[in-house]
Amino acid sequence: LSMPEDPGFFREFVNVPVESLLPLPPDLSFEEGTLFEPLAVVVHSMKFVALQPGETAVVFGTGPIGLMTIALLRLSGARRIWAVEPVAARRALALAMGADAVLDPEGAAAQILADTGRRGVDVAIDCAAKGNSLNGCIAATRNAGRVVVTGIPSDARVSIDFHTMRRKELALFNVRRSNRESEIAIDLLRDHPARFRPLVTHRFGLDGVQHAFEMLERFEDGIAKAVIRP
Repeated sequence: LSMPEDPGFFREFVNVPVESLLPLPPDLSFEEGTLFEPLAVVVHSMKFVALQPGETAVVFGTGPIGLMTIALLRLSGARRIWAVEPVAARRALALAMGADAVLDPEGAAAQILADTGRRGVDVAIDCAAKGNSLNGCIAATRNAGRVVVTGIPSDARVSIDFHTMRRKELALFNVRRSNRESEIAIDLLRDHPARFRPLVTHRFGLDGVQHAFEMLERFEDGIAKAVIRP
C-alpha cells in the first residue's frame, strides 16, 4: 500500500490487514503517533551508527528523519553533534532537537575538521542523500570512523570520493527502512514526547494535502513535518 500503482492513505477510511496495525497508546496523541514510522527508520539506523557514549557525530540534512536522528544521538550520549542544513528554519529546529552546532553545507566539512583539530567526527549520518552530502560525510569523518546513509538518493548512481574513504578505512553502511523497530519507536514517543513534539509544525485537513506537499517542496513557513487529519 502507498507504493506506486497502489492507492495511498490520504483518505478517510482504508482497509489494511490486522497484522499491519499497531495500537496507539492512550497517552500518545494522534499527531505524535504519526511520527512512529520515520522514527522507526531512525531507530534502525542507530544499529549501524553504533554510537558509544562520548562520541561525536554530524548529521547532513535536517528534515524529519535528520531531526529525529539528532534527537536519538542526544539520547544515546553523543558528546557533540553538528547539523548541516541549507534551510535556516530547519537549522533552528536542529538546535531545538539537540544539535550543538549548525552549519550551511558550503564548507561544512572543513569547519568540522577545524572544530575537531583535524580529527573529524566518529560517525557521520547522511539524511539528505542530495548533492554532495555523502562526500561531505566522508570528508568530515575521522580515520576508521563510520558513515551511515539513511537518506535515499534520487539517482540510481552516486559519485563517491572513494580514495578519501579508502585512505581513512571508513565503514560505509546504508539503511533501507526499518526492521521491526516500530514498537520501540512508539515507546520512545511515549517516553519522550516533548523531545519529538517540535517536529510537527503544520496541520492540514484532507482538502489541504496538495498544499501541504507544495509547502514541503518549497520549504515554506518553516515547515518540517505536516500532519493530515481526516
